[in-house]
Amino acid sequence: MSPTDLNIATPPPDIDPEWTTASYYINSVLSTAESLGASRRELCKDLNLPEDCGDDPEKRLPMSTLIALLELAALRTKNPDFALIIGQQTQPQNHGVLGMLGLCATNMLEAFKLWIPFRYALMHSGNSKMIETKDTIRVIWEPLCLRYIKQRYMVDLIFSNWIGLGEQIYTHKPEPIEVYVTYPEPADISLLTQRFGAVIHFSQPHNEIVFPRSSFEKPNPQHNPDMLRLMKEYAQKAHESQELTLTCSQQVTLALVDLLPKRRGTITYVAESLSMTERTLQRRLTEEKNAFNDLLRKLRFTQAVQGLTATPQSVTDIALSLGYNDTGSFTKAFKQWTDLSPTEYRHRNATKL
Repeated sequence: MSPTDLNIATPPPDIDPEWTTASYYINSVLSTAESLGASRRELCKDLNLPEDCGDDPEKRLPMSTLIALLELAALRTKNPDFALIIGQQTQPQNHGVLGMLGLCATNMLEAFKLWIPFRYALMHSGNSKMIETKDTIRVIWEPLCLRYIKQRYMVDLIFSNWIGLGEQIYTHKPEPIEVYVTYPEPADISLLTQRFGAVIHFSQPHNEIVFPRSSFEKPNPQHNPDMLRLMKEYAQKAHESQELTLTCSQQVTLALVDLLPKRRGTITYVAESLSMTERTLQRRLTEEKNAFNDLLRKLRFTQAVQGLTATPQSVTDIALSLGYNDTGSFTKAFKQWTDLSPTEYRHRNATKL
């Protein structure tokens, strides 16, 4: 079977055109790029953006524009830590109503409990969940699409912004205990270590920050209950106007991202994780003119190409992360897709790591 037969000769687009971000956030990214020596005019020109794109607070721009901007700005500033620096320079106003919720909240714990359900008011980046224990607060970020997972920019942006808002609003930096990220370890982790101040685990199956609970419970000196009530009402309306419903195919793909490294990339486990029967799952995929095995193959191909061309991961590690039992099975499948072995494909297509 050829790559054309599978319709995966190149990785499929995975950023839905309906996913958007607030234009004022694009403006804050452009401002950070300018502060690091990049030309705002050239960045806007290359991305077909008007230079005053952030002037209208109601305007939304495609998430694909934000991703392209992060990648291009990192290149123009020659700084792979670009997204971390955005978080260092962030201000509450850069986050619109979410920033205002943080300013008015009792403490950082309440702020996170508000940011998570109203997240789409700012951007369609992913879903977050918070797990409370007696001594810790675990915050897990689940990206909406594959492109966010193996690249640094979105993970760094989300995590650094969380810490940056804590610094700006609550006058103290919330120091993580541990950090887990899906991307591989970069050559230079000095700013990552400085920014997070914690043990960082790379190439993990999910993105998570573990905070000491005490840092989340420190009182906010700016707490304003009346303003908080008004901001909640505004945030609810803003979020509802941007509410998303993932297709069944998108839900399956995201479930597989989590399940494949655990050797659970079967329709049985996916159906279970989505709280539906296999029959219902198959029916919904058929209604969307998709099939489980096709989604599985497309995901594996996309992730394999990303791993081979943009990370230093070994072929064995890539194979295991995709749920293969051994390198031989992965190599056989990859040859069916590309007529090349994984090693040959890497030599021909790898970027400088």
